[in-house]
This record gives sequence, structure tokens and C-alpha cells, in this order.
Amino acid sequence: MKHFIFTLLIILMLPGSATAQPEESQVFVEPGSLYQNRAEIISRRQKEESLKKAKKIEIDQVELSLVHYSYMEPDQFGIMMKTANSESGCFEVSPIEYEANFIDKNYMDIKVKSYRRKPVKVENVAFDCDQKSKIVSGLLVLSAKDLAERKIRKLRFSNGRFRDEYQVSVLEDSVHLKPESMVAFKAVGLTGPEKNKLIHYFSGKGIVALHVPMAKPDDNVAGAVRDIAYRYALNPIFEQDGLDTSGEDNIFYFMDPDGKILSMIGEEGYTEFGEIHIPRPYVGPQGRSQIPVPLRVFATRPGTTL
Repeated sequence: MKHFIFTLLIILMLPGSATAQPEESQVFVEPGSLYQNRAEIISRRQKEESLKKAKKIEIDQVELSLVHYSYMEPDQFGIMMKTANSESGCFEVSPIEYEANFIDKNYMDIKVKSYRRKPVKVENVAFDCDQKSKIVSGLLVLSAKDLAERKIRKLRFSNGRFRDEYQVSVLEDSVHLKPESMVAFKAVGLTGPEKNKLIHYFSGKGIVALHVPMAKPDDNVAGAVRDIAYRYALNPIFEQDGLDTSGEDNIFYFMDPDGKILSMIGEEGYTEFGEIHIPRPYVGPQGRSQIPVPLRVFATRPGTTL
């Protein structure tokens, strides 16, 4: 059994913060990519040195989510690991200590060990101590291309007592992590048709196609489709290489920035997006008039036909 070990980014979340440190303070090293901030390296080493004799705190539960920062390559993404419980009081805390290995050809093990906590000596606790809650985290930076080339099928997270496994699927436009269990490592922000996956869409790949298959040739549906799309924060695409954006076939393209609509598309290749109303001529007792006719709108990935 061969072990492929690489160094990964570990970062400390700022007190009370829900996002990572500014990107200029990030450091990571992973296959095929290198980003280093010298000042941060020195600062981190000094912090690690000062915490060597600090008390180790075991980690019972970890929350997992997928992130992407501007310094990352287009095919890279991060698995943010945060402690479920926060620290408060006059303490200095380290990032999560963990080890990641490629095992054989199909598995990757992430072993979360602990973090360190050291009391901070201050003269006046009320004024000199930041007692806000401190969330400890670690960021695992991965390359989707690397995972695909290694044919990684599962990520196995463990903390020494429990192990949870996540299925890995690398698609053309996204990466999917589907938990098989969440005893100690709990996914935050599950999405997809069944709300059972963590999904990251690659930059520039989040395009969704909206179809109105029951529209007649003389129906003007473009404005109504854009109106309903705006409600879901979709941005219209008026020109894109490889796409017919004329709307003549009653198919319209939009950017789905957070992948929310794309994540709703199931194995059948489409999802019902909503309903629009189009005026059509009607001849009744009062003569000729127009009535609103409901038409269903479906969402697919580009290139999918209904």
C-alpha cells in the first residue's frame, strides 16, 4: 500500500468570523500548485513554536463545506473544516492539526488530530482579552483534475474514534461530495435534487439553459423568462461562444452564480423551473381578446434537449 502525502493549507478562522482570513495571508502547498506568502509563513511558524507545549484539545465533531478563493486555480476548490464548538475566553488557539494521504488509487484519508489551546496572560481580563468566540478551522485545498487522474472515489474523514466517508464525483462542470455517513464530520449546506450533496461548480461553468417547450413560434417569451430568472438571481447571457443565444428555439441561457438551479437538476437531466404566462388571442362571447396562457419553464445544462 503506497501512501502519497502532501502538505495542505491549515488556517485559523478569525474570532467570530464566518469566512477565512484575507487571501493575502493564505498559504498552501498541494500537487501541481504552489502559493506562498513569506510573512505569513514566518508568523505561522512562530505561532506553532509558541504553542508546542500548549494543551491539546481533541476534536469530536467537524463541519464541512466547499469554498473557492480567488487565488485558487479554476479547477481547485477547498474543503473548509470547522470545529462544531467554539472557544471563548483568554486563549490562544492553533489551527486544526490534521494529515491527508492518498491511499492506493481510489481513496483519500483525512485524519483530524487536534488543536492546541494556550492561556494568554493579561493584566486586565476585561480590557486586554478578546473573549469573543473563536472557531478553529482547517482548509484542505484540492485539484479536481488531480482527483480525476488518481480516480479518487471516496474521501475518508476520521478523528481517531469515528470515520465518515464521502463519495467523490468529478463532472465536467462540478465536483460532488455525497456523504455516506455523518457521525463526526457533518456537511453544511447540502444541495442537489435530494439535498444530499456538497457541490462546487467550476468558475465559468455555471451556465443553465431555460426551456419553454410548449411555446408557439409567434409567442414572445423572452421577457417573461428573464423576469422569472431574475427572481432566482440568474444573469442572462446574450452572447457566448458555442451557444445559440438568439432565443429562436425558445431556449435561453443564464449564469447561475451559486449553482443553486444547476444543483436541482437530477439524473433525468432537467428540473421544472417555474411558470410564465403568455397572452394569446381568444374569441369569446364578447368578441376577440387576449387571455394569459400558463407555460412551464424547465432548466437543464447547456446541450441537453427535452
